Amino acid sequence: MAYLTLFFILISILGGTLSYRASTALPDDIWYPYKLEVNERIESFVANTDEAQIRLNLSLLKSRLSEARILARHGRLDAYAENKVSTNIQLHINNILTLIEKLQLAEDFQQASLVSNRLHHTLTIESEILADVSSQGSFNLQISLAPILTRLRTATATTALVATKASVKASQVKNSSTESVATLTPSKLSLPEVQTKKKDEV
Repeated sequence: MAYLTLFFILISILGGTLSYRASTALPDDIWYPYKLEVNERIESFVANTDEAQIRLNLSLLKSRLSEARILARHGRLDAYAENKVSTNIQLHINNILTLIEKLQLAEDFQQASLVSNRLHHTLTIESEILADVSSQGSFNLQISLAPILTRLRTATATTALVATKASVKASQVKNSSTESVATLTPSKLSLPEVQTKKKDEV
């Protein structure tokens, strides 16, 4: 029993150390797979609601783009790292789009509109930041960032359409609800008017 307890203590210490070292790893680091497959999978498991998953994927999307900028500035964004970053960027975007679709299927159009606009805003800001980094860097840096920037701009355009459609649908549902309430609202008569009407009828 004592040996088993010691084993679990060692695993906890080792796991905590590895997680800490992997938390700042970049795509060309040895600890990067641990960061993705252990640290971030645990975060995803803990994020057990749609809203938490949306927040997590937005956060991870920003992390992937931050990693790309760091690698590019240090001349380390080779084809392998660029492909890994691009793939993961698209993964997080697709995860959020899937959650938006889920909200729409549940007819929660207001929330779908909020999430899609949040995603579009994030992609727009991140595109501008990456374009600024690229324009101020060397020719090699611009070349290394070009595929990621192209993917990001394409995703921004796509999510703009998604956000627009979601906002229109949310507006239609809201207007429809308002009209329904107005139709069901009975005409209002004051008490004296009701009494007068009754006397006239008599």
